[in-house]
Amino acid sequence: MNYISWVRKNLWWFFDISGNSKNPKVSFNYGPDRTDFISSYGTSYNDPNTDNITIYGGQPTSPGTMLPLDAKSPTHFAGGRGSRKREQFWFNEGILKEQKWTQDNDFLGTEIEADRTMLTAIILPTKQVLIINGGNYDFYGPVFYPILLTPKYDVNGKFVDYTKKRMSAAVEPRLY
Repeated sequence: MNYISWVRKNLWWFFDISGNSKNPKVSFNYGPDRTDFISSYGTSYNDPNTDNITIYGGQPTSPGTMLPLDAKSPTHFAGGRGSRKREQFWFNEGILKEQKWTQDNDFLGTEIEADRTMLTAIILPTKQVLIINGGNYDFYGPVFYPILLTPKYDVNGKFVDYTKKRMSAAVEPRLY
């Protein structure tokens, strides 16, 4: 089994678990740096249609991401603003010839209200992905509408990307 792990730094680590329950073996290897994409509080999963690691939304961790709540209270902060991005780690198979990170900054939408942090992605039995919950900021500004991602295939049956469909809005906010 191969796994990917990261921390809020530019180094990524792969770890591999092999052997058996009596004699497990764990090995670690560096993955490619992703210094420009560092974020936290997004959601990540192993994409069932590509076997890539995919991350949606999240809060950039670079300095200056805390925004004042209002001009009257400059000491109160809104928390970290979410993002609309999709990041993907491509293993060295398929579309790309090398292991690398790619980023689509407006994957979840083009309007500022589409920013999300602390969201959840659910893989459905149909290989669709349902993105739910989260907020524009860490703990407020809920995003009520789910997004259903349905796999798109080319004429040869090879996965191309997802079509996105905005679903009916939730009744109650479900943030973190």
